[in-house]
Amino acid sequence: METVAGVTWLGYDAPGWYETLTFSEGTVLTASEAKKAAPDLAKFYEGVQATHHGDPHMVAYGHSYGSTATGEALKLSTAPDDVSVMGSPGPGAINAEDLHMLPDHMYAAPGDRVAAAAGMMGYGGDPVYDPSSDFASLDTDERGEMKSSSGHSEYVNDGTTSLDNQGRILRDQRPRYYDGGSSSAGTRFVRGS
Repeated sequence: METVAGVTWLGYDAPGWYETLTFSEGTVLTASEAKKAAPDLAKFYEGVQATHHGDPHMVAYGHSYGSTATGEALKLSTAPDDVSVMGSPGPGAINAEDLHMLPDHMYAAPGDRVAAAAGMMGYGGDPVYDPSSDFASLDTDERGEMKSSSGHSEYVNDGTTSLDNQGRILRDQRPRYYDGGSSSAGTRFVRGS
């Protein structure tokens, strides 16, 4: 039986409403807090890798502004095997080499207003719609018995295509639902195909 563990890292000062409304240093309108968090998160990834017996399959997952912190940390670490971002205003970079990833191990889910603003935020590019992105765009629409996840906080709701995809990524399997189609065999769909 395969086991999977999840760890939530909350070791940084995420931007708050006060900082954003007053345009102070910790505003969500800049990547400054994500960049400050990156060295600690990268050390966390490296620590998990170093203390695990064998080579764990490690997925770096980031939601919303946390995806920006995740991407900035990946620039400093080679420990994670996959990256998955959802509701991302931009993961710091969209090139696999910049994030120490293989192109077929990078996933991004569209589907909400924050993700739609990714190209405008200046957080390293739009992982979903930029044609030079190495991220595979995951489907968040309703598919068969799987529900859609259209809101910013719906990506991990039970029974959604996005949660099904995330579970498969965690188990080191290819996602089932990509933008442009679905595949039980895990074939990578290219946007528009």
